[in-house]
Amino acid sequence: MSPGVVVRPRPVDADLRVRPRRELDITPVFSYENDGGDLAATLRRCVGVGKCRTRDSAGVMCPSFQVTHDEKDSTRGRARVLDEMLNGGVIEDGWRSAEVSFSSWFRRRTAPAGAGTRGTMLLWVDSFGNALNPGPLRAATEVLEEIGFRVIVPPGTQCCGLTWITTGQLGVARRVQRRTLNAIAPQLEEVSAVVGIEPSCTATLRTDLPDLLAGHPAAARLARKTKTFAGTIRDLAPDWDPPELPVETLRQTHCHQHAVMGDQADSWLLERMGVDDTKLGSGCCGLAGNFGFEREHYALSVAAGNGCCCRPCGPPRTRCACWPTASAATPRSDRERTGTRSTWPNWFVTPRPQLSPSR
Repeated sequence: MSPGVVVRPRPVDADLRVRPRRELDITPVFSYENDGGDLAATLRRCVGVGKCRTRDSAGVMCPSFQVTHDEKDSTRGRARVLDEMLNGGVIEDGWRSAEVSFSSWFRRRTAPAGAGTRGTMLLWVDSFGNALNPGPLRAATEVLEEIGFRVIVPPGTQCCGLTWITTGQLGVARRVQRRTLNAIAPQLEEVSAVVGIEPSCTATLRTDLPDLLAGHPAAARLARKTKTFAGTIRDLAPDWDPPELPVETLRQTHCHQHAVMGDQADSWLLERMGVDDTKLGSGCCGLAGNFGFEREHYALSVAAGNGCCCRPCGPPRTRCACWPTASAATPRSDRERTGTRSTWPNWFVTPRPQLSPSR
């Protein structure tokens, strides 16, 4: 008689995931008055039917999913991540979960045997990569440790100051950069290089920071030691054999990287891997930090992005409609603008190359 179903059945609401299994100390900033001030109740407004997953470009939902076709970029996917965080089923430690940030993942991982035989690297943890797109930072860590480097990160949360530089708040930028230098100064004494993944941050550490803090004892040292991911491998581990990857790529170099660091190291690394690489002749995705998000700059931003990243691509190649290398990682601005199937060089160099964008 199927006990528990037909005979002595459980209450109809017994197995509904309605209430979180634990209480988190979260005080929402929004009032959520229509849901009694309960963030969990707000998240349950997503019932999971997946209408946000339509691939019809004529619809309005969900624009990010229409570009990436990745569940994590759909409205449903984001609601589920928050829900799992609240109920503790999959994400066990809230906002500091390794599912959420690179820093949490880094603290919990176990470095492989042999990491440190070639020296120590300070991996620069940029704000966007840490909180929104930790995949490239994870891949860089795994590759550097595979090569034999010990990887460390700055203490606490540090910033290169570019956000304030681009908006003309140079006084704030100096204060932020001075705090950053004071925090990492002891580490600069022991590391062979500071490895930048986000090109805008990397260029700032190389140029803007020493200009704004001329005379600071650590500023020039930081600038000298800052390298791109590919530049680190070329300069400090040229004998390392990367995995072969016989694919075609169409590569865009980020504006800041083109102006400050160059992309010769990226070309060298791709050639070593057997990649059939074609470099775009133009370099601006059009966003330029916050510029492309501002209403008065929208038309100019789109025109610049179309000229660089869209028309040259044509039909998708074997790999990547656009691949901005950007110091061995697609920067947030380029990835937002180019959209489809762009990825990062350090994904390619992992022991098991990641051939799909991942976070």
